[in-house]
Amino acid sequence: MNVSAAAWIAVAVMAQAGSMATFAHLQRQVLADAGLRLPLRSSLAIVYAGNAMSVTIPFAGTSASAAFTYRQYVRRGATGAMAGWAMAIAGVFSTVTFALLVGGGALANGNEVVAVAGILSVVAVVVPLAALVVALRRPAMRAQLERFVVGTLVVSKRIARHPRGEPGEIVSRGVEQLFGYRMRLRHGVAAAMFATLNWLLDSVCLWAVLRSFHVSLPLRDLPLVYAAAVAAASLGFTPAGIGTVEAAIALALAGFGAGSASALSAAVMYRGISTWLVLLIGWVVLVVMRRQPADAAAEPVPLHHGPTQPRVPALLRWPETPVVADAIAAHRRGRVRTAGGFIARARVGRRRSATRGRARVRAATPPTSPRP
Repeated sequence: MNVSAAAWIAVAVMAQAGSMATFAHLQRQVLADAGLRLPLRSSLAIVYAGNAMSVTIPFAGTSASAAFTYRQYVRRGATGAMAGWAMAIAGVFSTVTFALLVGGGALANGNEVVAVAGILSVVAVVVPLAALVVALRRPAMRAQLERFVVGTLVVSKRIARHPRGEPGEIVSRGVEQLFGYRMRLRHGVAAAMFATLNWLLDSVCLWAVLRSFHVSLPLRDLPLVYAAAVAAASLGFTPAGIGTVEAAIALALAGFGAGSASALSAAVMYRGISTWLVLLIGWVVLVVMRRQPADAAAEPVPLHHGPTQPRVPALLRWPETPVVADAIAAHRRGRVRTAGGFIARARVGRRRSATRGRARVRAATPPTSPRP
């Protein structure tokens, strides 16, 4: 491999790393609007580990990855509804932007058949989502949709004994959480930008690999080759799409006039970077996450720090002991104001008798003014 080819491979690796990072930023953005600000390190770890599970497990990889991601978000402070809606909204952004990119590439290709197929793919994604939004905004249609979902959950609970709880309450809480979710316009633009960059950088990875193997492919045809690779990977017939994705890329490249040998070599190299390298990193991250204790893995970060929730340096915090915790709680309730009463309430608060405790507090509290 010459210097030029090695440089293009380096570009491909950096583009793939950027693609994973932008997807992590997308997840952080939707979670922040849902009420949980996730550190970038945790978001990257969840994305890499979830991708490893999705790619490795055949057929059920997507479901296993979604369940893993859901548990990780809940573990870090998100409610169940918050985590579920955040994942769904991130999926909507990712799906819509992918459809738009493929549709735009089909239109730029110049082939009428390909252009019509691209437009139909965009319509097939955007129209159902728009119809769902309209249905949720109309009370009558929303009620019918809620009844349908409740009926589906009732059947699922009878057959699989899942989910737990009353289906009606589950649906009502979910709808309430959905309508409580508010994304600002600039945050929505940022999420759309991250979702678009996720796909674009992955396709740039493919293009850089093609350049390293001297495979000539016009940029207007790149979205179609990339779409063939994504479609083959989504089938999930084999673990990590072994064989199917490489064959789909090679056939698509051969259809655009690339040599079969160079096309297959480029497909294998692209898969080595976008799948196997990312998969290796993901499994390493997953093993590290499994070995972390639960308290060390949880890193919830509140969105706002107002006067009721100040940032206090660690050296100025009270030690977390039961006596001090009881004393602070009593002081905040305003039951004892003096130093002597503060300590006395902390000591007797550990006892079960509230009456005797209050008597001891009064006995231990020094007078604040001379008695007449």
